[in-house]
Amino acid sequence: MSSDRVTLEVTERAADQLGSRRVRRLRKEGMVPGVLYGNGHARAIVVAERELRAALTGRSGLHAIVDVVIEGQTTPHHAVLKEYQRHPIRGTVTHVDFHEVRLDRPIQATVSVQLVGESPGAKQGGVVQQVTREVRVEAGLRLSPRYSLVGRYSYEHTRLFDERFTDEEKPLIDRLFPQVRLSKFSGSFIRDTRNDVIDPDGGTFVILDSELAPRAIGSEVGFVRTFLQGFAFYRVPAPRRTVLAFGARVGAAHGFRRTVVREDQNGAPVTGPDGSPIVDVVQDLPASERFFAGGDTTVRGFSLDRLGTDATISPTGFPTGGNGLVVLNGELRATLIGSVGAVAFIDAGNVFLRATDLDLGELRAAAGFGIRYQSPVGPIRVDLGFKLDRRELSPGRLERRSVLHISLGQAF
Repeated sequence: MSSDRVTLEVTERAADQLGSRRVRRLRKEGMVPGVLYGNGHARAIVVAERELRAALTGRSGLHAIVDVVIEGQTTPHHAVLKEYQRHPIRGTVTHVDFHEVRLDRPIQATVSVQLVGESPGAKQGGVVQQVTREVRVEAGLRLSPRYSLVGRYSYEHTRLFDERFTDEEKPLIDRLFPQVRLSKFSGSFIRDTRNDVIDPDGGTFVILDSELAPRAIGSEVGFVRTFLQGFAFYRVPAPRRTVLAFGARVGAAHGFRRTVVREDQNGAPVTGPDGSPIVDVVQDLPASERFFAGGDTTVRGFSLDRLGTDATISPTGFPTGGNGLVVLNGELRATLIGSVGAVAFIDAGNVFLRATDLDLGELRAAAGFGIRYQSPVGPIRVDLGFKLDRRELSPGRLERRSVLHISLGQAF
């Protein structure tokens, strides 16, 4: 969202100016009727079309923050353009809606970019993607210094063209660029008592995220998803700064049943003996909505996203994700000298195909140690994780014993 600000003077419409006949008269006079939404109220307003065009054709265009000043008032209403309508023939603006925003709270907006032509990467075997439609709306409420609520709505639909990838790469492409229409509501409840956001040594942080994507609001795939995360930090009495850090993450998701037409390798429908297409009933989630684990912020004995049960790892070793997740972490952080510190950690977790498959007995464990350097931009860390229960990938071939991670910031 642009930080550019423009001022727009409007007049609040009286009750006798709300009829359709009066609205038509206002438009003939070069005025545009509209509504200003916010703070639980909706104010009927009218603004000169010339001033409206000037306000919305600046450098930030339709994404500018508008200081709406109602005639007779001095306090501006900070707002963003919500919707406008144009005459189908003349092209004049016939109606406009604004929505008030709080400048001390985050505002998110996504701008779609259309790619023209064929990129050199696609010619050499790459892939070019285009986001055809994407809408994101977010509203936050700070209940107290400790508690916050965030509500979101998102709509996204991705189309790929100039596709150049192998069958083995397709799962990764599907995860990064889901080619299904997703329309979902989500919300977060946050409790934060940490004494430092980047490198705490006291307090707790709990966040509960929930998502609902029903097909009734346009989602091609319906599902519900919940992800609970909790972290605690304790300062240990010691001559040097020593911190015990604990983390736990649990995720569960469930896809709603839907029917899909079975297709062959060429994308053509598979028909039955009677000539009609064969329809399957499925309830899987898009790869972009599944859970993954392994890497420098989850279980450090595994490479990124390479942790999972047999049902969530393909025969070629590629992670496909699952509907259930458990990750547990424990870490001891100690300052050695100056800005240099050391850590010892133990992690455990796994990804499960279904949420009902969650089993603490199936968790994979890893332990290790690392070095921290307190730079001006935050901790720079190097961690070496070791698997505690190496498994056989194929006869005579074991998993890698250790994985090295280099990253910025604490692991959790």
